[in-house]
Formats: sequence, structure tokens, C-alpha cells
Amino acid sequence: MFFGTPHTGAKGAEFQAFLNNIGRIFVPGNSQILNLLNRDSDHLRFLTELYAPIARDFKTIFFYEEFKTPLFNGVSIMVRCFGCCMYYSSHSQYMQIVPKDSAVVLGVAGSDAIALHKHHIDLVKFSSKDQDFETVVNHIGIMMEGAIPKIDDNWKHEITMKSEYLLKTSWQKLYIFDI
Repeated sequence: MFFGTPHTGAKGAEFQAFLNNIGRIFVPGNSQILNLLNRDSDHLRFLTELYAPIARDFKTIFFYEEFKTPLFNGVSIMVRCFGCCMYYSSHSQYMQIVPKDSAVVLGVAGSDAIALHKHHIDLVKFSSKDQDFETVVNHIGIMMEGAIPKIDDNWKHEITMKSEYLLKTSWQKLYIFDI
């Protein structure tokens, strides 16, 4: 299950990383993670390429935010630091942090894309009376039903392999002592 995961990057990550770098002048910090979240990041593309071939072994659900995240009176900032000037502006009071096209990886076999009626900050904040909570709980139940037989099969395979290994190694030990 992925909840608003920015598989191809998040909006505003570049600006947030820039502000974080400025903040590091005064307080220790790390903006490497934010830099990895830039739109069309090679690192995110690489991770997605690693997941795609093994995705068929899992039931994958991509939950994405339906609503834009509220900003504090929009954002309009000019930052001057060491002679460098950067201007960032978003006059909108709302921003889609992880759009659906980034939250959902196309072509993943057997996957579902489900909108949660929330913005990014509240995406995993639920109350028991929340309809989105019911949606997530139902999908967890469905995944668990499919997982139990798979886990049983994996344990049976593990026991069989271990028994064969022990049988094989015990015969080898007997043969060594007979010589």
C-alpha cells in the first residue's frame, strides 16, 4: 500500500530543499531526501524500475490525495542569500503536493488506484467514522485474506527445503565418519 507516495516527484520539493539549505546555515539539517523528491528525479525513477518487475508478486494499492493541500495565504517569498536571489510564488491557497500521475505507477500488474477524500497532510489521518478509514481497512482485510494462504505455502516450502538440506548434510556427515 502506497499513500500519496511521490513515485515521480512532489510539487514544491525543489523550493523546500532550497529553504532547508538556507536553514542549515543556522541549524544542522539534511536536504538530500528533499532533493530526491524533485519532479522526474532519476532516483525515484530507478526505485520505480526496481519495483515494477517484482510487483506481480504483490497486491499493490496506490492511494492518492483527491484534494489540494491548503497553504498559508498562498506562498510568495523572495530569498537573498550570499548574493543569490530566488523568487518563489504560488498565489493559490492550495497545492496538489503529490498529483495522481505521481502517486500511481502505471503498468503495475494487478494494482488498484484509489482516491482518498483528503489533502496530502491528512492523507493518513483517520477517525473511526471516516469513510476513507473504512476503505483502507477493507483493503487491508482483502490483502490479509490473500496473504494467509501465501504465507502458509511459503512456510511449507521453507520446511521442505530445510528438511531436504538436513537430510543431505546428515548423510554427508555419516559418509565422512565412515572413511
